[in-house]
Amino acid sequence: MIDFDVFIKGKLEGEAKSAEKELHDALDLLPDIPDKESLELKCNGAGLDEKHLETVKEYWTVVDLKVNEISEKSAQDEIKGLDSPTSLLNLLKSLSESLQEQIIQHNLDAKEFDRQKIENEILELEAKNWTSQQKEAIREEVKRLKKVNELENLKGMANSKRRINSGR
Repeated sequence: MIDFDVFIKGKLEGEAKSAEKELHDALDLLPDIPDKESLELKCNGAGLDEKHLETVKEYWTVVDLKVNEISEKSAQDEIKGLDSPTSLLNLLKSLSESLQEQIIQHNLDAKEFDRQKIENEILELEAKNWTSQQKEAIREEVKRLKKVNELENLKGMANSKRRINSGR
């Protein structure tokens, strides 16, 4: 009976050590709580508004408290789990679906985008813009060229050699 008692105690002791190791391994796997700035940056990058950002912060606060509670309690203490953040998960799921739809639309737009045509339109519009900015200078140049042409005609009429040749 004594041998049986030693065997059982040894087996139980081994199982307890194994369970304690599993507990420590599980504690090491608990999530690191992001700092406030990192969390805000990630949420803003995901397109969450201020209201939803606060919901995410509140949930991480609860997670942080639960991680501390788990770390401080012994293996014999009862530890209650976290409630599922259903509303937050639904929000993130709908946001994800919306972003997926936007990705699909952007990909379609990219396929239909004619870069050469747009570049040509931009060049044409820039030329029109430059011309409209130079409108007064262009008008003055046209007037000057008309005067030059008129003076050339008058010069030709005043040329005596031309009269002689045309008289023959």
